[in-house]
Amino acid sequence: MPQVVLLQQARSVDIVMAEDDSGRHAKHPNKSVCIERNCVTESQESANAKAAETLQGQNIQHKPAEPPPVGQQVVDALAKIYSSLAGGSVQNAKQPKLTRFHSVRAPSIGIAAYLSRLHKYFQCSDSCLVVSLVYIDRVVKLHPNFSVSNLSIHRLLAMSMVLSAKFLDDIYYSNAYYAKVCGLQLKEFNILEAMLLNLLCWQLDVTLEEYTEYQGHVAKAIPVVDADIIMENI
Repeated sequence: MPQVVLLQQARSVDIVMAEDDSGRHAKHPNKSVCIERNCVTESQESANAKAAETLQGQNIQHKPAEPPPVGQQVVDALAKIYSSLAGGSVQNAKQPKLTRFHSVRAPSIGIAAYLSRLHKYFQCSDSCLVVSLVYIDRVVKLHPNFSVSNLSIHRLLAMSMVLSAKFLDDIYYSNAYYAKVCGLQLKEFNILEAMLLNLLCWQLDVTLEEYTEYQGHVAKAIPVVDADIIMENI
């Protein structure tokens, strides 16, 4: 009798463990079922993850390219204007006046790349881009014999950007930093800065009417779809 009672008690313990522990014990008869269920769940999760990755990849492929930043679009537009100005001045100037702004040979870096470099490392406001155009045009109007060509546009552009940044922005860098960005020796940089100030007769003020006028010139060189939006931000 004691053996029978002990055997019945042992069986009842197994049953209780089976009901309470839900297959977590190694000897539970339903563990294989639980493992199979877990496998099914894991496979479903893996399939769902792959499907999500596929959908995400499709979304990335079909996502339209974002337009370049406002500043870069203005840079591209100004590069077109400066390229046209440099080419036109060579043809129209009867007796071009050569200055320290004129290099012996044209720089290897193009106007667009050079202007992008200045804008990137100067970290100046986009308004400086427009004001630099005002300064360069002033030089041409005040000094008709001044030749704006591929030999002079880089240095003229660099110094006009420096003056506009110093005049407009609250924060600007030292001449040593600007000279490094522009690819000039500091001594030469200082001379060119003083020369441009003299060419401008030290007149750096730009009226609202002037700014709006030259802003319009820049807008004409930007695709029509983006021009209005961009002009509101510079």
